[in-house]
Amino acid sequence: MASTIQEPENNDSLQSANSDSGEIWKTVQQILKPIASLKLTVALFLASIFIVFAGTFAQVDADIWTVVHEYFRVDTTKLLGSSFPWFNFKELFVVIDLDIFLPESFFPEKPQLPESLTWMAAFWPDGTKDLPDSLWFYFPKGWTIGIVMGLNLLAAHTVRFKIQARGTRLTVGTIILALGSAFTYLVIISGSSPDGLQSSPLIDYETLRLSILTTLFGLCGATIYGTFSLEEKEKKWLCGIGSLLLALTAVFIAMWESNDAATMRILYQLVKATLAALILLIGCIAVFKRRAGVVLLHAGIILMMSYDILVGVQHIESQMTIVEGESTSFSRDIREVEFAVIDRSGQNEDLVTVISQSLIDEKGAKVSDADLPFNIEVVEFFLNSDVRGLNGFGPNEKVPANPATKGIGTSVVASHVENVKGTDSGGRIDVPAVYLKLESKDGKDLGIWLASSVFDLSETGFGKTQEVTVDGKNYDIALRFVRHYNDYEITLNDVQKNDYKGTTSVKDYSSFITLNAPEQDLEIKQRIWMNNPMRFAGKTFYQSSYGTVEGNKEYTTLQVVDNVGWMTPYVSCMIVWIGMMFHFGQTLLRYLGRRARANLDTTGRQPSGPLDKIGWLVSAVIC
Repeated sequence: MASTIQEPENNDSLQSANSDSGEIWKTVQQILKPIASLKLTVALFLASIFIVFAGTFAQVDADIWTVVHEYFRVDTTKLLGSSFPWFNFKELFVVIDLDIFLPESFFPEKPQLPESLTWMAAFWPDGTKDLPDSLWFYFPKGWTIGIVMGLNLLAAHTVRFKIQARGTRLTVGTIILALGSAFTYLVIISGSSPDGLQSSPLIDYETLRLSILTTLFGLCGATIYGTFSLEEKEKKWLCGIGSLLLALTAVFIAMWESNDAATMRILYQLVKATLAALILLIGCIAVFKRRAGVVLLHAGIILMMSYDILVGVQHIESQMTIVEGESTSFSRDIREVEFAVIDRSGQNEDLVTVISQSLIDEKGAKVSDADLPFNIEVVEFFLNSDVRGLNGFGPNEKVPANPATKGIGTSVVASHVENVKGTDSGGRIDVPAVYLKLESKDGKDLGIWLASSVFDLSETGFGKTQEVTVDGKNYDIALRFVRHYNDYEITLNDVQKNDYKGTTSVKDYSSFITLNAPEQDLEIKQRIWMNNPMRFAGKTFYQSSYGTVEGNKEYTTLQVVDNVGWMTPYVSCMIVWIGMMFHFGQTLLRYLGRRARANLDTTGRQPSGPLDKIGWLVSAVIC
């Protein structure tokens, strides 16, 4: 009996669809190929090295935070404009002046052109042979280089790296990667509790230490077994060295005391990060096989780069200074000031209107707003200043010009001093000051006032605020460092300075505080000391400094850091480390395998098959 097989009617259309999708994928690869170029990768690495080099030299003349913002970070608020071209490309670049590479300490005299190039001086305005001050060039900022580097990395994976798994293995590997990503996220957010004090570890530190010791001794035993059981000389040596390193590490950890909270806390974070990295590694092995290590370490790099952008956008660092026995609910950002106008006429609260530094940092700038009781014109602004009493100048000293006609400026004067440099030591900061001309809404002259942030740093009330009367109503004005207010209050009960026995060298400072959060009905007593911060409501409070004020009262300064996802560097570093070790361990094992195959005996038999597998496993663990 003859039978007939009927071809599907849409077979041609299926083949055409597959052909079209294949062509589209080839087109995508062709587009991505230049972005995935290894030459671009090398160029980006060189560019990143140069921007770090230039930023380091720039700190000779600028503060470190100024350099960070100008050379490395992109101000996202300035990228998009309201008019054509609607995108500010200049914000992606920094203007680098060649003079920063010629610091005065190295070049006391301005370098001149060599004789062979003196003809160029004819084109310069001054006609001298000195190098001009206006030689500069645009260069990509650190974030710009990082973003392009991330695109280069993703394009390279899209073009070169293929998913090696199919069917069930691909499904299982994808599930493990999803679980690993979720666990990684949980590890990162576990570092900070937005609602209260950082939670205690899931296991106590002594149990953690014993668990690590048990694991190390177990691995040490496995490597010792491999040392005596394997027949390949190279793997014997590898296992022997591994067992020695594992034993030394175990002895070192055994000497730790579990009550060393600072050390154990870091170890606990590293253990969590390592577990997350290992889960991701298992998923990568299932999906990418031999490429698993490279994919994992690249994922760790991208995570670290993404975190730096998060830090630049959301990271807030400030200081909280508290006198013993007193309380405060705000911290100061000592990198920027604000001009505050305070209306105290309310019964239960003050109405504060603040003007950011960017609106008053230029001579002649004018500020007018419906929320302000007067108009403002900037007479002079000093990014760093020296404020002195007028009666404090000697007969031979020149008194700086003093435009102030009202307020504290009639008895003190501010003058410009050199800005703090990134190379300065001693923890000095810029102390801005400003002369402002105030005018009522109906045009009445209210005088010229001096406001300085130096009074904001003082623990006395002198100069902190000044009173301005407008239309019979009083307002307080002050130039102060930007304040970040909290919905809780911290009281300093006691502060201690502990020295090393028999010396005057400081061992640590300790602040004993009480944290009151009425909205959460919380009252927490805590000790904060060096390397042992307090984490509360997403913020980290570090012990920074200690001092005394008038009347021998002690005070403490806490560094307050609001850094969402501070665990990310721990996690990303462990992901990169695990990925690198797996990749290089595989490379080493393949090399040893080739050596073993080259040394086959005359019968052609591979020696000790099962033991060879054990050696592979042990070597991978060591790596």
